[in-house]
Amino acid sequence: MISRFAGPGFARMLAAGLVVLMPFAALSQALAPGVKLVPVTKGYSVYNTASYNRHSLTTFQTNQYFAFYNSAENLVLARRALGTTNWQIHETRFQPNSPTDGHDIASIGVDGEGVVHVAWGMHAQPLNYARAATSESLEVTRRPMTGTEHSVTYPQFVNLPDGDLLFIYRSGSSGSGDTVLNRWHLSTHTWSRIQNKFIEGISSSVNAYPNFACFDSQTNLHFSWCWRDTPDFNSNHDILYAWSPDFGVTWKKWGGGDYTLPIRQGTAQIILPMRTRNMLMNQCGMTMDRNDLPIIAAWWAPAGGTENPVQIMVLWNDGKTWHTNPVTHRKSNSWPGRPIVVTDQANRVFVVYGETEQGGRPMLAWTDDPQRAKWNLLQLTSESLGRWEPVYDPQEWDREGKLHLFYQNITGNSGGTMVSVLEFDPAAYFRSLAAGGATQ
Repeated sequence: MISRFAGPGFARMLAAGLVVLMPFAALSQALAPGVKLVPVTKGYSVYNTASYNRHSLTTFQTNQYFAFYNSAENLVLARRALGTTNWQIHETRFQPNSPTDGHDIASIGVDGEGVVHVAWGMHAQPLNYARAATSESLEVTRRPMTGTEHSVTYPQFVNLPDGDLLFIYRSGSSGSGDTVLNRWHLSTHTWSRIQNKFIEGISSSVNAYPNFACFDSQTNLHFSWCWRDTPDFNSNHDILYAWSPDFGVTWKKWGGGDYTLPIRQGTAQIILPMRTRNMLMNQCGMTMDRNDLPIIAAWWAPAGGTENPVQIMVLWNDGKTWHTNPVTHRKSNSWPGRPIVVTDQANRVFVVYGETEQGGRPMLAWTDDPQRAKWNLLQLTSESLGRWEPVYDPQEWDREGKLHLFYQNITGNSGGTMVSVLEFDPAAYFRSLAAGGATQ
């Protein structure tokens, strides 16, 4: 696949803070510098890549693992050696409880012994969970967890530094749910309940919608979320914060102070007050920068209300104060894809999202501005992906500084479109910028 950039024109666009992919007219698809696609197999195209599917792509040692639904609506587990294009694919007979319900996501985790864990296909329903018996195996068997997971939505596996796993999910429903934490212990090969409801919502008729949970360099676990009052998206409000020094056992507020658990609507620390009906999207991105300061990427209407343009926004802390900056300058209130956000060793910030104003094409915004005010935009590919939202491999990013994304055209129709891994190498991209263009 070839992509070219006009030299002077590219330089002018870069100087203006806008980088635009210029594909050959003869090609149906072109890739930005530093991007390649690694196809896997056809996947179910009604949904698969919603951003609240936090962990469908993960790496352990030299192998990358993938969980998704194929065009037959069966859960597929795939594995490859990093750097290769050859996938070992295992099609299970597990299916989501409701194939057309986009909340019935699949989530994968690999523990410190290389054993695969997977949860799939639930929307306020009893847990579907399976794991392998041996390291690197894709053959998984349905098993219980703690035996008390009776209402599960948005399952997430989070790798802990010692090889254990956290399992985060919502118990209850939209507008009335508790956030629950379980832990897989390598020492005993068992699950235990860490917090029955570390964020409580059912008794007060709200629920917390978490952004991407992440660790700082001291292995403190950081968590942010918005509240939702009812099943209506427009009842989302406020952005809240908590962090844990002991992997979820105790929780603290940003800047100091301990939480009394469970955290409730009246006790949660608000880092960005926001009323309802401001188009605030739930379950977006979060990361820590190289100074162990948080950056949250989400979208809302900065001018307020439901009729004004929606922007991808970053909310970040400089060590003293929380700030907000727009990443985009969109013209409409159409929904973009939920964003993810990561930072590299140079403390550049990268935000990835699907842009409905450009036909659902995958966009990457980046900045090296310490004030996060000036952003550069890159169209990763020329393909329209419909309602695609980015899901990435956090282990590969942390280890190698390469952004691997779940890539699929989400048509909204039953049937199949190709599932791939989009590999973005920032080092290759910035080399192309230094050269004034690229051919690949």
